[in-house]
Amino acid sequence: MAENGIKVVVWGNGWGAWVNKNPNLIIKNQPLYSDDYAKAINAAKVNLCFLRKINRDEVTSRSVEIPACGGFMLAEKTKRHLEFFQEGKEAVFFDSEEELHQKVKKYLADDGTRLVIAKAGRERCIKSGYSMKAQLSGMLRKI
Repeated sequence: MAENGIKVVVWGNGWGAWVNKNPNLIIKNQPLYSDDYAKAINAAKVNLCFLRKINRDEVTSRSVEIPACGGFMLAEKTKRHLEFFQEGKEAVFFDSEEELHQKVKKYLADDGTRLVIAKAGRERCIKSGYSMKAQLSGMLRKI
């Protein structure tokens, strides 16, 4: 995306080798926690949610954290993601690099739709009990 003129900001550890690789690629190379994490999610127009193929992930904590914080999520399409969120209504998904690029451009240019989807994603998290508190309460009830 950076090579195609889209500004990309990357947070988290382990990205030092990517610093100064592209003027559109801003590597923060530091983790974010708590309120800073939520603020970064809300500051981004599009939050990308990639999965670790080596772990065979179909969902990650970011899959819920991004929408729960009220951020717009564009994530890899998996069966599990589709179980958590309605595609195009509560989150947006992609199957290929080409589709990723197309959807990033589309939603960067459409503030209204992007904000409606982000709001619906947050509402889904609340309604479906995706919070850690709700999950823990459910586990304790089962025990």
